[in-house]
Amino acid sequence: MADTDFPASRWSGGILTSFIARRGQVREWVQSRCPQSDATQRLAGTPPDWADFARRNAELAAALAGAPCQGNGTGSPESVDA
Repeated sequence: MADTDFPASRWSGGILTSFIARRGQVREWVQSRCPQSDATQRLAGTPPDWADFARRNAELAAALAGAPCQGNGTGSPESVDA
C-alpha cells in the first residue's frame, strides 16, 4: 500500500475525520460535523490497515471539538468501524 493513493475516514461524536494518503503518507485531512448516516459511504473506502489510525484520530478530533466522544474502539455506535 506504500505506493497507493487512498482516503481513510472515520466518524466519532458527530465529527467525520478524513485523511488523503498519497504514496502511503497522509498529505491532507479534513474534519466536518455530520450525522453518522452521512458518513457511511466514506467509511467504506477506508483500507483495513488504516482503520485504527483513522478511528483514533476521529475520536481525538471529536474530543478537541467539544463533541461528546464515546467511541472506544469496540464498534459502539459512536465510533464506527465499518
